[in-house]
Amino acid sequence: MGDVKNIPKLEYVFKGGISPYAMDVQRSTIDWARDFKILNKDTTLNKYENYKLGYLASRAQPYDSFSDIAITSDFMLLSVMLDDYSEEVLDTVDFTTYSDNIINILKGNKTNIKKDYFLIGWENWWERVKLNTPLEWQSRIIKSLTECFKSTSWEIINRLNNQVPKVEEYIINRQHTGSAFICFDLAERGGKRYCPEDARNDLFIELIQSASNIANWTNDIFSLEKEVKNGDNHNLAISIQNQSQISMQDSLRRVEQMLDFELDKYKDLKHELLTENNLYKETREKYLVGVEAAVRGQYEWGLRTGRF
Repeated sequence: MGDVKNIPKLEYVFKGGISPYAMDVQRSTIDWARDFKILNKDTTLNKYENYKLGYLASRAQPYDSFSDIAITSDFMLLSVMLDDYSEEVLDTVDFTTYSDNIINILKGNKTNIKKDYFLIGWENWWERVKLNTPLEWQSRIIKSLTECFKSTSWEIINRLNNQVPKVEEYIINRQHTGSAFICFDLAERGGKRYCPEDARNDLFIELIQSASNIANWTNDIFSLEKEVKNGDNHNLAISIQNQSQISMQDSLRRVEQMLDFELDKYKDLKHELLTENNLYKETREKYLVGVEAAVRGQYEWGLRTGRF
């Protein structure tokens, strides 16, 4: 299928960097997980430490404070661990019940988490992440997480039935399974780039969905070989190959073409949005700095890590 080294057009459209706190953030997340007994076995600890999620967070939010990047890094660990759990469950009800407990924690509903160190970790993370944030933003990230968990349940059903999703269905659900919207929310918080609902018109929403597509399809290109090897049917190239009955190499080329088109679409939508005569222009510009750094950060991390 070939070895994708880099995507120059993405590098041109999405600017980024890496925080000088990267090494400290990496160490902080592992120490936090150990202190809360989320990671309590050397083998498990080493596995997640090798993913270098602190470096991913530091690329996703290269301009933010140590504490803000650490909060994102801690979320990424919780998210990856939950994703790994979702790949092991034998009944979607198990995952839905457990993820509902997480959402109840975020909503402040009474939840029995005694001796469940993973849920205690979510509770601690939420207490830190919501501090001094607008209620509107809190509602937004809870919605993003809820949609992510729903799409993960959809993936579980497909896995249990050995079902390859249709392309259109895959694209819709992939918007949420990749956690891109959650990362955009955290970047919004980290840089205090709060973009209120009044600023989020249809054009804005289409632009953010385009950014999510770019992040997720790039990930699919990087991870295709691994997912084919592991028998994982959740990849855009696999859906296209199955639906169109073409070779995997041709399907990969089609994904690359779709990504190329989406990059052009993003540029055009961004230009249109920022040339609107609108009092939220500066707010949107600041918000998009965070979004673009998050997309570029995931891309750079994808080039360097073995997880995806």
